Amino acid sequence: MATVAGFSDIGKAAGDLLSKGFDLKSTVTINSTAGDGTKMALKTVKDGDKLSGDVKLSKSFPEADVDVNISSGAKVSVTAATSKLYPGLKCSLAGSIPDHTSGKLTLDFKAPHVTTKTVVGLTPNPQLSMAAAFGIKTGIVGADVTYDTAKNALTKWSVGAAYIRPDYSAGIVLADKGETLKATYYHSIDATQKAGCEIVRKLNTESTAFTMGYQKSLESGAVLKARLANSGIAAVSYSFSPAAKTTLNVAGQVDAANLDKNSKIGMSMDVKA
Repeated sequence: MATVAGFSDIGKAAGDLLSKGFDLKSTVTINSTAGDGTKMALKTVKDGDKLSGDVKLSKSFPEADVDVNISSGAKVSVTAATSKLYPGLKCSLAGSIPDHTSGKLTLDFKAPHVTTKTVVGLTPNPQLSMAAAFGIKTGIVGADVTYDTAKNALTKWSVGAAYIRPDYSAGIVLADKGETLKATYYHSIDATQKAGCEIVRKLNTESTAFTMGYQKSLESGAVLKARLANSGIAAVSYSFSPAAKTTLNVAGQVDAANLDKNSKIGMSMDVKA
């Protein structure tokens, strides 16, 4: 009896191909691990003239994993998760200071042929979100709904299906309460090449957006990615290791129809100390 992918996994492979590595901000992340197993990640981000940062601490205990995130805006977020309560169930509690309305309980459950995720806001009038997927290893159908107890109404719903094989996958989702139809396709051509595309149709405005992407792993260990949208926006990224335990990613974006506009460049560096 096999477990199945979750609803959020529909189109995820194509989505990651078309989004990851194309960040146009300047980012530096330093990761380290202390002798007691505590992991620390120090991250700084420069977006235009804005500079921000955060520190994340992660520690595993026998009964739970705890993450603490401290942002440059003096926001402290804490998450505690455990998988010890029931087979197939992961329970997480999260919240932040000073936002007293940010508390939430998340329950992730996996059983043969079903995967669910339930999120409950820990407020007097909480929002309740639940996503569920049913099927087999190669195919699933599912839905995602959000209920607002303050409004006594469904504020969000989506339904979808996916066909998943080792070297390719296809998915379709009707989202935004029936206003958006999204179809995705992902193909692992061989050990070094991947391709994917996404079509988004806004049913209320009858507009369609199309994006396709390609990834190539080079013999040097570097990874080259390219993305093109029907709007004419093209992007490329190049990720490589200039030194041991260091990864550098450079991304650029241009408007193929007007090279003088919308040209941007971003760089991210990840260092494991």
